[in-house]
Amino acid sequence: MAARTVEGLNGDAMNTERAGKDDRLLDELLRAWKVDEALPPSFQEQVWRRISLEESKQAPGVSAWLAGVAAAITSILRQPLGATAYLSILLLAGVAAGYWTSEQEVRQTEATWRTAYVRTVVPTTSLSPAP
Repeated sequence: MAARTVEGLNGDAMNTERAGKDDRLLDELLRAWKVDEALPPSFQEQVWRRISLEESKQAPGVSAWLAGVAAAITSILRQPLGATAYLSILLLAGVAAGYWTSEQEVRQTEATWRTAYVRTVVPTTSLSPAP
């Protein structure tokens, strides 16, 4: 086995012959290791039972479906086109919400001004402001 080299912090190769000797000793110990104990009875059946229990716990349901949808959305948003589309949708939703809110404010302000105008022209008129 050839001596291994490791790149140092300064970029020079350092000879690690001692590490190579330690590796050889470890290899010899691992080859000499023997397991003398037998597996407990019905060990394989218990292993397969545990595997089937874990698989049944992870049966697809609503949470698995939601996780799949979340993963799909995440993968789409990581792409430039998906992120651009997402930001465009958010921008359009913000503009639409702002327009809708401003339209309500304009209607309410116009109703208030109309009522005020009618009261100044005909002071005896009792008008309630339109909702």
